[in-house]
Amino acid sequence: MGQQNGISATNAIGFNFSDVWAKKLTVSGSYFFNNSNNTNEQLTNRVTTLKDSNFYYKENDLAKSKNYNNRLNLRLEYKIDSFNSILITPSLSFQKNNSASQFSGINSYDGITPTSSADNTISTATSGYNINNNVLFRHSFAKRGRTISLGINTTLNKKNGDLYLVGNNKLYDSIGTAIQNSIQQQLTDNLANSHTISLNLAYTEPFGKKGQLQVNYNPSFTRSRADQETFLYDQAGQKYSLFDTSLSNKFNNNYNTQNGGIAYRVGDRDKQFSIGANYHTQNFSVISNFRKYQR
Repeated sequence: MGQQNGISATNAIGFNFSDVWAKKLTVSGSYFFNNSNNTNEQLTNRVTTLKDSNFYYKENDLAKSKNYNNRLNLRLEYKIDSFNSILITPSLSFQKNNSASQFSGINSYDGITPTSSADNTISTATSGYNINNNVLFRHSFAKRGRTISLGINTTLNKKNGDLYLVGNNKLYDSIGTAIQNSIQQQLTDNLANSHTISLNLAYTEPFGKKGQLQVNYNPSFTRSRADQETFLYDQAGQKYSLFDTSLSNKFNNNYNTQNGGIAYRVGDRDKQFSIGANYHTQNFSVISNFRKYQR
């Protein structure tokens, strides 16, 4: 999270551990938690002078937010024998955020009698998680420098949240009586998730005393969804039930890639030379739609 304006208070705790659970199994990991509270208030008083006229503007902004983060990382390495090993590295994180902001602005010609005003209140509540796991199998052949490895990586992400917006804009006559009042009340539901699976197959073969040939193949498949639904407040039904198609959308994305390559490297720690070639293809598709309904 980047730096925020205002007054912030942060609490954090974390620990690391490492242990040998069996003769061939080594485990290490870490856990981290933090939460932060931020309050930011800004007051603005501005006077604009044009010829013989003055224009007064007053603004009050207040924003508060609370953030919570949990993160867990593990590393498990199992040495099957002197030629084979399995490395598993899962990670898990959770996030939660609550925020609220209030805005109030008034325009006037004399600093007392308003000509127009705007009041907006926004509150949001979001939560999400990220899950990642990588399994790597490594095999060394009897011939030194000849190896093969296969890695499988899976990723899951999900984030959802609600945003409530209440706005009130007013126009006033010359004596400060409201003559026009525009009220906006809406609820926006957001949901986004994705999952990815990718493979990485690599093979190395020694060439001569100082050379090595490497061949690799890396396909990846990603599916993601983004769903935003906005509802206006129904005064008759006293609930957010009027579906707003202009502020709603739904996307389903498919993204697939294929990567392959071959490289030759020769040399030692002081001097090295390498040459290689890579091949890459990708396929991307998007489906967008939304449905019309009332709650």
